[in-house]
Amino acid sequence: MLDRQAAIAAARKVLDEAPTIEGSDRPIFSFGELVDAILAAANPDALVIPAYDAVGAPTAEYPLLYVGVGDTDLSGGSVVRVHALDKAVAYGDVVEVGMVKLDLSLTDGTDIDAMLRAEGAYHFGLAVMSAAVEAHRIREVKG
Repeated sequence: MLDRQAAIAAARKVLDEAPTIEGSDRPIFSFGELVDAILAAANPDALVIPAYDAVGAPTAEYPLLYVGVGDTDLSGGSVVRVHALDKAVAYGDVVEVGMVKLDLSLTDGTDIDAMLRAEGAYHFGLAVMSAAVEAHRIREVKG
């Protein structure tokens, strides 16, 4: 994850050290310099997104520890596959190509297809990573 505090401190430093026009307190600075300082401090390696694993991704399974539908416990199911879909998908009046598809297989034999737009999947993925980091922190605190 990006080091947000370091990025803020770097931006503050650039702005605090920037010259001002006489009679004004507004800094004169280069946006490029500001962006470079922020990215360098925030750890640009954290921005690297791994390439799609065309071999492993189609066969990977992610077990679900708990899935509840009403009063029915469907734990033991799994996310069988997460992959980019190149087929046109129609929903409502919209037809779209380039979706992210999640295939879920539940213990009762139900198979569920879930589709996300690429930008929605990206933000959902970031939310999952954030939740994973927080869950790890909670686990460490509670032992």
